Amino acid sequence: MKTLLTTAAGRGVRLLGCCGRDIDPHQAFSADRGTPADAFAFFLIDPKSWRIPLKTLSPMLERPHSEVIFNFMLDFINRAVSIKDAAVVSGLNELIPHCDWWAKLVATEGSHPGGLDAEQRKAILVDAFASNLATLGKYAQSVPKKAKRP
Repeated sequence: MKTLLTTAAGRGVRLLGCCGRDIDPHQAFSADRGTPADAFAFFLIDPKSWRIPLKTLSPMLERPHSEVIFNFMLDFINRAVSIKDAAVVSGLNELIPHCDWWAKLVATEGSHPGGLDAEQRKAILVDAFASNLATLGKYAQSVPKKAKRP
């Protein structure tokens, strides 16, 4: 995971993490100790896989005067939802730990004889993830935005 931290206090830009390697979010956040609490911070979370225990990012998400952009890799997550392997299910529950999104997905799929189309399934997954970010970060809002593929 790459984490970019920019402070408004004129301290420049610090890159935490390394391309191609995961970094412990607590370690990344502890590197921020020298930054004043009221300084603005920008975090770009671009995971190299979809398996992220979202709760471990709480210290970063809860930081005041911050903005977080999270690359939510819907294609991979959408495929993973169809896999019933215990490790995959556990990973999805770590990524979206709050709200009963599984039950909503199952109930909605059950009410559609041909199953859900891609947009219906996407709406459930994206809404659940955005809700989790808002809960863990204590945000008034979490706004999903689709990035176009090149």
